[in-house]
Formats: sequence, C-alpha cells, structure tokens
Amino acid sequence: MQKFFGRKRAWMGDMVDVAPPKTLQSIHFLRGLASLMVVLIHALGSVNLKFPVHPTILPRSFQDYLYVCASSVDFFFLISGFTMFYVYAKDFQKPYAWLDFLVRRVIRIVPMYWLISALYLAVLLFAPGMFATLKFEFRHAIESFLFIPTTNSAGENFPMLNVGWTLSYEMYFYALFGIAMLGTVRFAIWAMGVLFTLSVLAAYLVPHSSPTLYVLFNQLVLEFFLGGLAAYLLLRGHCFRRHAAWGLIVAGITLFGIQFLAGEWDIGRLFTRGIPALLILVGLVSLEVHGRFTSPAWLLRIGDECYSIYLSHSISLALFFKGVMICGVAGWLPVDALIPLALLVAVLGGRAIYLTCEKPLTRILNALWKKVKPELGRAVE
Repeated sequence: MQKFFGRKRAWMGDMVDVAPPKTLQSIHFLRGLASLMVVLIHALGSVNLKFPVHPTILPRSFQDYLYVCASSVDFFFLISGFTMFYVYAKDFQKPYAWLDFLVRRVIRIVPMYWLISALYLAVLLFAPGMFATLKFEFRHAIESFLFIPTTNSAGENFPMLNVGWTLSYEMYFYALFGIAMLGTVRFAIWAMGVLFTLSVLAAYLVPHSSPTLYVLFNQLVLEFFLGGLAAYLLLRGHCFRRHAAWGLIVAGITLFGIQFLAGEWDIGRLFTRGIPALLILVGLVSLEVHGRFTSPAWLLRIGDECYSIYLSHSISLALFFKGVMICGVAGWLPVDALIPLALLVAVLGGRAIYLTCEKPLTRILNALWKKVKPELGRAVE
C-alpha cells in the first residue's frame, strides 16, 4: 500500500488492501449502460433530423442530451483498458500469451464487423440512393475493412460503418498491448503511460493532417491507459473504501451534470468526459469489491450483447424510422415516445444478432483456435 501512495490515508478517502474478484458485474453494468447511451445518441439525432420542429416534454434541448450520451465512448475506452489489464495481467511473459490474446481479440471483433460492413458495402454498390451523401470508393472500402483510419466521400473521418471509427482505436490498443505482453505488467503500464502522454502532447505541435494522426494524437488514447492503470492498482490490492467510492461516483455525476446544465467546458475531452467517467468506473468497482454493488440482470445481459448492439443499431434505427415515416405513426404518437421505442427496437435487434450470429460464430472460432494453438506451439518448438 505505502509503496504506491506513501501513507495510509490518501486523497479522496482511505484506501484499503483487498483481494479483487475474478469477475466484475460493475464493468458489465457500465458496458450495458454505455451501449444504451450510444443507441440513444443516434435515436435522438434521428428524431431531431426527421422531426426538426415538434413539441417535446424533454426539459432540455436534444443537443444537451447528445453531449451526455456521447460520453459512452469514453466509458467504452476506459472499460477496454481496464478489462485488458484485469483479465490478462496474469499472462504477461508467458509463452505465446501475446499471440493468444491477439487471436482472441481478432475473433471477438473482426468477423462481426466485417459481416455488418459487408451489408453496408452491398447497399453502397447496389442501392446507393439509400445514402444521402456517402458514395462508394474503393480506397475507403479497403481501409474500412482493415481498420485503417479513413475519410469517406463526404470528407468525414468515418469508415463505411460509421460506428466502426472507435475500432481503429481498439486495434491500435490491441497491437500495443500484445507487444507489451512480452514484458512485465509494470513495464506495460509505464510504457503506455509515457507513450500516450507524449502522443497527446504532440498533438499541440503536429497538425492533424490525416485520419491516422488524428487517432494517434487523440486524448482518447489516454483514457485507455487510465482504465488500465485502474485495473493494475486494483489487482495490486488497492481499492477505495465505501464512503470514498460513493464520493467518486457523486463527483463524476456532478461533473457531467454541471456541463449538462451549463454547457461543455472547452478544456479537452479527457477532462470533460474521460475523468468524470473514470471517477464513476473506479467508484462502482470499489463498491463491488466491498460487496456493495448489484446490477439488474437485464442490464448485465445488454453488457454481454453490447458489441452486436453497437454494430447493428444504426441499421435497426434506420429501419425503425423508415417504418415510422411510411406508416405515419408520428401523426398520432408523440414524437418523444419514438425515442424509447427506437431504443427497444435497437436492443432487441442487437440481441437477435448476438444470439444468431455473434455468439455461435465466436464459439466456433474459439474452438478452432483452441485446437490450433497446441499444434502451433509444438511446431514453433
């Protein structure tokens, strides 16, 4: 304890030595919540676009809600860093552990992303009128499938499947993490902290002249590191006490609330969204370590299915609002009521894709890798 903080009492409350549990419901809870927030962003955006002038019962403008929901990306990056270190810390320096990590990440991410992206590609090729501004470009398609930061025909830094822009960051994190697994966990934390800090600082000196530089120099990379650091400290047995954990959660929610009411501060995304999200994450995990956290089962289930929901919700929402316009539902149903209905449709659509595609496909590919891995090890030896 003292070798980390130098004293028994630390800022923001007492810290205690604890044994972290093998699985954390709080992380699945936050993953599920962030998934709902992502869907809500695009549901609100669709309503605002299709019904720009309409009565609403919401106390604030749509833009205010969009800001709060946009922090879902920050939660995802913090969770990504936290989960990688929390799950794989014990495997550092083990033979071929880095390869096992990378293969399992590819199995988790690539097949479903390629499948949904292929649907977008088919529409671009055979029904281009479905898109208002996006046009097929060979370069853009190839870069989209390879997770290379790219620019579409409208000049936006998005792949064909818009939500896939975050996966360029994830692939960057996976590659660095896999390399870092050749060393110690402590080295990985220090190396990533230094690398990401320098890259963010370099953003003030080097112009973002390409989508790749925008990813490398973005403050979001530091959120991945901060999530990993939180997991590292927890695995070393350090955790906030209950009253301090509640203080962190309240502080994070308060920071979001102030900006929701007064407007986002112009001090960088890391501080306006990343830090408040980190406070909430650390607070919830600390509460769970002390046995003071429980989550509704349905939200944990959404956390398990979040990737399918994330990839497919744009299609679900597009079909939902297309049906609304064709059937004239908005003529007799309050427009605000469309938002929870759209949310429900997107979640159910994502669940269907998870059960019919992602879950069986991932299980099959993991089983194949489990058979190949021992043979690969013997061949290398």
